[in-house]
Amino acid sequence: VVSKYIWKKYLPSFSEIKNGEEIVMFDYSMGFGHRMLGALALIAQEQEKYKEKDFSNIKYVCCDPWSKICKNNLELAKFVGMEKHVEINNTGTELFDFSKRKDGKYIDIAFSSPPYFDKEIYGGSEPSGQVVLTPSGSSYNGFINVWWKTVVRNIVKHLKEDTGVFVLNMVEDMDKSDKKNNHKIADDMVKICLEEGLEVK
Repeated sequence: VVSKYIWKKYLPSFSEIKNGEEIVMFDYSMGFGHRMLGALALIAQEQEKYKEKDFSNIKYVCCDPWSKICKNNLELAKFVGMEKHVEINNTGTELFDFSKRKDGKYIDIAFSSPPYFDKEIYGGSEPSGQVVLTPSGSSYNGFINVWWKTVVRNIVKHLKEDTGVFVLNMVEDMDKSDKKNNHKIADDMVKICLEEGLEVK
């Protein structure tokens, strides 16, 4: 419900979307699929409301390095009959070739809950042998200044001018909860966003 609200809040009004117009909702850290379901529920709701309009090019595009998660979420999209609106990329956003999908600035909204360094631990090996770890290993500097900066920079390059929106979901009092390492995770992630040309609203 929350993700559906966020997608709708920052997308163009569906009443103003032209027939066949491409609208891209980009999830830069897909995870277990609740943002995907929110996006698909919104599309289905608005298509029912505007039956005469063609919303077939409204897309939920996402990245995730875990092949099992990608496979499961694609099956979930098929189960609800909305797979035509989904583009799942089995790679991290830091490695995703945005221009291979399409040239130019085409993302209407980028929204996710990315890993917050060691707040959520990811580990193990993919069947392909690809090792999946907390982004940039165990270094906090690597997480902020390599992984996160690359993610933000890649998205900003393809975010629509003037109308594009970047949403970062932050846990309340995240910095206060990290007394052990004294990391200012929220502040540091927002700082990178500002350095890469985004404005906080």
